Amino acid sequence: MDRDGRVDLIVSGIDIGGGDGGIFVLPGQGDGSFGSPRRWSHVSTHIFDPPPLRFADLDRDGAVELITGDIRGSLLWVPDGGLAPRVLLEDVDAYEIADLDRDGRPELLAAAPAPYSPASTRLHLGRSRSDGSFGFEHHDLNVAGVRQIHVANVDGDGELDIVLVDGRGATILRRAR
Repeated sequence: MDRDGRVDLIVSGIDIGGGDGGIFVLPGQGDGSFGSPRRWSHVSTHIFDPPPLRFADLDRDGAVELITGDIRGSLLWVPDGGLAPRVLLEDVDAYEIADLDRDGRPELLAAAPAPYSPASTRLHLGRSRSDGSFGFEHHDLNVAGVRQIHVANVDGDGELDIVLVDGRGATILRRAR
């Protein structure tokens, strides 16, 4: 997180030192131990079931940004340093970052209930623009209650596939060549 070449530990959704919850960095000391926690962001997450933390250089400025959820179900983009989080999407149930087309620029995948049917999911595919904004494509799918998104080469064809996990199993979205 601090670009010193040592692994840092990131924690969220806990109350450190009696203050508010948020996202904290424990800097790596280079010997397998970690320093005292410092607040990286005041983003409020669920304390008992914190959302995933996903890190990537989404705006291609050389610094790592954070994608996470807040207690209201908003998908947040938290820039380097943890200041001024931006809401990207609302009512998001699951999200992941992956370089689907392998162009060196990661895409953001997010699943949310489709606006017209609770039995469907809207999959948002976001690409960052050079000005720091996101452009999203939307795909409505006949899958309900997506809880997790994974990306892997499931069928061995060399392309990354999208796996949507719900309460009944998984749906695989294969990329065509």
